[in-house]
Amino acid sequence: MEHFNVEEIDEYGSILTLDTTILKQNLDYFKSLINPNTFIMAMVKAVAYGHGAIRIASELEKYKAVNYLGVANIQKGIELRKAGIELPIMVTNPVSGYFHKMCEYCLEPVLHNQDLAESFSDFISNSSEIDSNYPVHIKFNTGMNRFGFDLEGINSFLKLFRIANWKVKSVMSHLSCSDEESEDEFTLKQFETFKQIKLILEKELPGDTIWHILNTNGVIRFPEFQYDMVRVGIGLYGASEYLPAREFIKPVGTFKAQIAQIRHVKKGESISYSRGGRANENKYIGILAVGYADGFPRSLGNGNWKVEFNGKLFPTIGNVCMDYTMIDLGIEKNTIALEEYVTIFGGIQSIFEYAKAQNTICYEAMTDLGNRVQRILID
Repeated sequence: MEHFNVEEIDEYGSILTLDTTILKQNLDYFKSLINPNTFIMAMVKAVAYGHGAIRIASELEKYKAVNYLGVANIQKGIELRKAGIELPIMVTNPVSGYFHKMCEYCLEPVLHNQDLAESFSDFISNSSEIDSNYPVHIKFNTGMNRFGFDLEGINSFLKLFRIANWKVKSVMSHLSCSDEESEDEFTLKQFETFKQIKLILEKELPGDTIWHILNTNGVIRFPEFQYDMVRVGIGLYGASEYLPAREFIKPVGTFKAQIAQIRHVKKGESISYSRGGRANENKYIGILAVGYADGFPRSLGNGNWKVEFNGKLFPTIGNVCMDYTMIDLGIEKNTIALEEYVTIFGGIQSIFEYAKAQNTICYEAMTDLGNRVQRILID
């Protein structure tokens, strides 16, 4: 039976083991693509793409592996600070009502529109305890059309910049299809737009302003546009929808679940909700302590996924429940023992196959893993 440190897990039986050696190897690969003096921002948003933000951030900080961390909102940045993380943290979508908390925990906002930028400037003006040189990151839209000032609005930004009570730490943009070779013409237009923005802004911004536009697939495919910093997200965890990248990076996580019960069912008996499964012969089934509340979706029930144990694969049977999933163990009673762990992905079957079985991308499959799934670091 596989054992884990009981101080690190609770009695609930689904876990995601995180191989720190692979994490470092992935990071080293990205470092090999950029100049030694180029900064790296590790994106730990969405619970570090499902891998556990605190554990991943702590590991990266311990080894002095990156220069910045990126999160999606203020609360997630606060959680990292409370866990002792000291690296600079960029917040991609700060909410004005929580500026005071953001500054209290030394989190750096991305100002991505005029109203937000003005609100933060006003907040600093009315807060005597906060330095007027508070660092901010300015985002420009170069074609993603999600967040960011437009090139056409650059003069409005400059008017605010000249009177604003904050300091521009970096200027950034985001690529929308850097993994799609068929869209390279569009990506190159994004780079050209960013270049135009830089040519205008650098005349007025501080000389130490950091410029960055590359994401994971951008680093892999367009390292010549690395500027001063790159942002590595999904690739850090060993995944990419750009197929050639999978030759160089390896998934960090292995998803496992524990056998909560083994029972015998007779031929013709039904299994799980709505009698979704049927025994075509007398057989044994295993009940896994994982369900759709943990990120194992209902779509993978009824034989649409197989779990691994000792090099063998066992299909699901019946509908996936909120907390449990049944697997078909066949006619042999001693196939798996009670409380053994089976592998859902990360063994014979990869995260990519797991995502494909759900008709989605690896990003979604990773980040769907729930809070009850225990994240455990291994070397």
